[in-house]
Amino acid sequence: MKDLLKNYHRFSKEKQKLFKVMLEEKGIEITDYVILPQQRDGKPFPASFAQKRLWFLEQFEPGSPLYVIPVAVKVKGELNKNVLRDSINEIVKRHEVLRTSFKSTDGNVFQVIHTEL
Repeated sequence: MKDLLKNYHRFSKEKQKLFKVMLEEKGIEITDYVILPQQRDGKPFPASFAQKRLWFLEQFEPGSPLYVIPVAVKVKGELNKNVLRDSINEIVKRHEVLRTSFKSTDGNVFQVIHTEL
């Protein structure tokens, strides 16, 4: 069961629904084990106070490295570019913060979480 829960995010939508029904029949809530992403459908929603602050600073001084923390990692061995690309894409796919952009309308800042990479 734990293996199934670990791979839940990789299931097709149909398999996720079926698995959820099977667990509910056993009295198990999927949310007890899996963090389900919110369904936003690409619609903008208000930015948090902290996000608004960072957005304001970016507008005030565009491109400032003030909040950028550079890190270098040395990797030895042969680099498989396809595996690296797929790994990074999977991380971006799982973490909506990496697919978020900001939009300003009439002085209000909104987050837009893109569904695609």
